[in-house]
Amino acid sequence: MVEKKPRILVVGSINMDLVLEMDRLPENGEALLGRRYSYIPGGKGANQAVAATRLGAEVTFVGRVGRDAHGSALREHLSREAVDSELLAVDTTAAGDAFTAGLAAQYLRTGELPRAVRYANAAGALAVTRLGAQPSMPRRAEVESFLRKRGLEP
Repeated sequence: MVEKKPRILVVGSINMDLVLEMDRLPENGEALLGRRYSYIPGGKGANQAVAATRLGAEVTFVGRVGRDAHGSALREHLSREAVDSELLAVDTTAAGDAFTAGLAAQYLRTGELPRAVRYANAAGALAVTRLGAQPSMPRRAEVESFLRKRGLEP
């Protein structure tokens, strides 16, 4: 009997774990030097994709990575592990998160999908102008000002 190779689609997170190894835990208020610092591919979804591939499944992974050195390293790692990552999207500093939050908030406020999409696009556009995920999230007044300056209704 020929064994059928299972096909699995994993949709999930992928990130670079930053690991500092130390000889012991610090005491309250104490600073210690670490002995080794490592970058290790991680994320629940990516971990599951690698595990399933290593166990003989054909795996396609869907997720998002940043447009930075970590994103490149994560894509390369999945490729070395034989995980199909052609559906791995590149996200620039939380633009997708800002878009999703903006879409949900504005749609629930107005009930108008086209208006909510316009608002969400503005939120995403503002997010990519700043460093860091949470610090890049615009406030409501910023999004509304951004739209008004362009002659658009928030």
